[in-house]
Amino acid sequence: MNILFIGIIIGIVAGALDALPMIIKKLDRKDTVSSFVQWFFASIVIALVDIPEVAWWLEGSIIGVALAIPIVIIVSKTDKKSVPVILITSIVLGALAGVAIHFLTEMSKSL
Repeated sequence: MNILFIGIIIGIVAGALDALPMIIKKLDRKDTVSSFVQWFFASIVIALVDIPEVAWWLEGSIIGVALAIPIVIIVSKTDKKSVPVILITSIVLGALAGVAIHFLTEMSKSL
């Protein structure tokens, strides 16, 4: 299976996981779409980037947090309580995306 395709699939799943609570809480539609799109592309980046001398399971969290920083800066102007939630979500979803991408890539190599 192609690494880009794996990143896209994981991106859809990660985006849905991040957007679902926002949908349930009936938050702004644009915020929800923005969150989905951010995780869709973040997962593709996580799949395609290899940070030298960083463990594969940690790469996802690093990239997830790095790509969330612009969103955190914008959100912090109006809603300081959301900043830790965004950062924690970025760490967790980034790590989960990294782990899923690693295992799916390894699994596809053995097929």
